[in-house]
Amino acid sequence: MSHKFTHDPRHPTRPVSRGPHGWHVLPMHTRSCAACFRGAVDHATCNLDTIVHWAARWPGCGWWVG
Repeated sequence: MSHKFTHDPRHPTRPVSRGPHGWHVLPMHTRSCAACFRGAVDHATCNLDTIVHWAARWPGCGWWVG
């Protein structure tokens, strides 16, 4: 099953989860496959408020789902 984040056209920086709930995610650079910040692996989360904050801080980033 694919788990992707898309963007709500009414709120372009707010990701919309599609797939199973409770999966932990973290923002990744799209070109280097590295996390957007140090220690990100230890901070992977399923908290939507945190994910929204990350999406606003790193627009266009990729998402690691685990």
